[in-house]
Amino acid sequence: MNPEVPVLDPCLPMGLEEVVDKGRQAMHVRGQGDWRSCAEQLRPLLAGDNSSGSLSNSYQASIDFANSEFFGFSEFYYCTDDVLRLGGPYRSSTFTHAAQDYCSLSWSVLLQRFHDKLYSPHADLHRVKYQCFKSAWMHQVLHEGFHFPKDYSSLHTVQLLYDREVQWTLGAILYKTRFLPLRDIQRESFHQSHSSWIHLSFVYNHYLFFGCILVVTLAIGLYLLRLRRIHHQPLQSAPLDLLWLEEVVPLPAQEEGS
Repeated sequence: MNPEVPVLDPCLPMGLEEVVDKGRQAMHVRGQGDWRSCAEQLRPLLAGDNSSGSLSNSYQASIDFANSEFFGFSEFYYCTDDVLRLGGPYRSSTFTHAAQDYCSLSWSVLLQRFHDKLYSPHADLHRVKYQCFKSAWMHQVLHEGFHFPKDYSSLHTVQLLYDREVQWTLGAILYKTRFLPLRDIQRESFHQSHSSWIHLSFVYNHYLFFGCILVVTLAIGLYLLRLRRIHHQPLQSAPLDLLWLEEVVPLPAQEEGS
């Protein structure tokens, strides 16, 4: 295609020019930096046609948003924090306003800010170049694909899970860790609610152990004392029995002398 008449792309920063290779044909693209137009052009991908990329063709269980809390990992966090600095509690209006402001800046300004290190250390040149598209896509997937209300206030974008960085896709990380935090929370709550009981049980077990040792020691001592008495009584009665025999039954030597 003629580079003098490039394809206008609302999802790229204003003034950015790229050459996209499509087979044997080179397509010249120029960014417009129009976030709302970019989001509208992404809407058909989520509109429920026969496209394999449509979320509307997949079963989605109903969600009670009034009693639910969600956490966004991976791209949900990077898209809100790397350049927009909005990681944490998600607010649709705040995010939309920040994304529009970012997209409206010229590519030269964005590039200068990147070289001045005004963005997150995680933000590379690829992030700066495609942030406008990524933010529009994330917004559409969240609200058009997953049907999150735009006034929903219980979504948090996070990078770390128990001090460990999460780098998997959203579905995989939710599947792998959906029970782990609950286990830890239950273990911690059990420990807190039963800490006094556990302490008392620990002390009681120690007293019980020493009590058993004392009882066994006393039993052994009484048994040994009883054995001593049994062996001592025959030794005392033996001389008396011998004296009784001498008095009642005279010895043969005494009879001959008489």
